Amino acid sequence: MSNLFGAHWCMMMAQQFIQPGRAQARRLIQGRQADMRIVDDHEVSKSEQVTRFVCGALLGVVFAVAITYKFDVSSLIWKTGIALVSILGWGILALVQGDRFWLAIFGSSRLR
Repeated sequence: MSNLFGAHWCMMMAQQFIQPGRAQARRLIQGRQADMRIVDDHEVSKSEQVTRFVCGALLGVVFAVAITYKFDVSSLIWKTGIALVSILGWGILALVQGDRFWLAIFGSSRLR
């Protein structure tokens, strides 16, 4: 009977402390996103362009690895082609779109 009481107490404490913490974190994230303004009126420096492309390319590497393992690609030519298209595609998208790219990829999924 004491295990049942202990489990009930743990559930009660979790509902009291953990759930409001998650709700508070969600409100904080939503508030930050609502306050975020993407302004395109500044000149993008060369270092920022390189950073955008490299970060997008790294995401492209992760995507290419996931695709090759998901579809069990065994040919080196296909793996290389998938990697090149993915790296260049994601890198160029990140370079051109900037913050909009990352908000489209990660922004809305973190709120749910």
